[in-house]
Amino acid sequence: MLRSYDAPFEFNRPTIPSGIIPIGRASVHAHHGELVQGRFRFRGRLIDALVTLPIAGKGSAATFFPVADSASIKVIPPSRKKAQRAARIALEYLGVCSGGTLVIDSSIPLKWGMGSSTADVVAAVKAVAEATGHRLMESEIAALAVRAEGASDPIMMSAKPCLFAHRDGFVVEILEGAAPAFVVMSVVAHELASGLDTLSLPKIEYTDQEIDLFDAGIATLREAYRSGNLPAIGAVATRSASINQKYRPKPLFDELVEISHRAGALGVQVAHSGSVVGLLFRQPFTSKDLTNIEHALDEISNLNVHDVQLFGL
Repeated sequence: MLRSYDAPFEFNRPTIPSGIIPIGRASVHAHHGELVQGRFRFRGRLIDALVTLPIAGKGSAATFFPVADSASIKVIPPSRKKAQRAARIALEYLGVCSGGTLVIDSSIPLKWGMGSSTADVVAAVKAVAEATGHRLMESEIAALAVRAEGASDPIMMSAKPCLFAHRDGFVVEILEGAAPAFVVMSVVAHELASGLDTLSLPKIEYTDQEIDLFDAGIATLREAYRSGNLPAIGAVATRSASINQKYRPKPLFDELVEISHRAGALGVQVAHSGSVVGLLFRQPFTSKDLTNIEHALDEISNLNVHDVQLFGL
């Protein structure tokens, strides 16, 4: 089934547990994997980093109900253990000796590489901070998110797109210029419908030649963001996705790349540690672009796909 998302996500207001008052709320948008992810040369050393592709239409929201005379944190639903851990870490960091109830409401598919756990974690940290009367810098939220889940996406960085060291929790480089606007055709093959446990995946050991390509790619992105060169961004994304395919292959990837060429897409990007593959089309789009999108949808309908969605249309 095809679904289209072009507006901010909405979440349900949680039921207030008896006897306590909600005073901390926060919401965070999802992303659709990465435009580039790999290993880069940075200040005389190698560092793993990525540039995400933010999307509207999906996200996570957290509401924190503090309880002064409790040391425990209850999370609803109980499966959101990373968010629960993030709330505890945030309270300790802020020097607050209390517990409470954390309610998570998310529309992001789990284990598809769309930032479900990071969105929960970041929303939880921000909700705790608001509930306790604190204001955290984005760099602090990033550091707490990495502590809570081992690696983090940069969805807490609201101002500008960036190259982000996801295992270390800091911004390597701000990419000056407007964030690229794409129509993203999101595809998940049946084989990946159940998702992947991101943190259980082994660390990739890239070759020197691949590291050269990543360094060249970020140099291209640096200029493409300044100039708004969407085809150049699409080309970098396709190269990064193709390198990733060598280490973490996705079913139907080659077929989707071929469809993207025939349909006039600007490129293909992936969740490098997830399930989704995205065909990138120009935004704002022309009538020709819309025809290309319809052509790609027709071809994809003949593949063994589990889910197709459109973002930004």
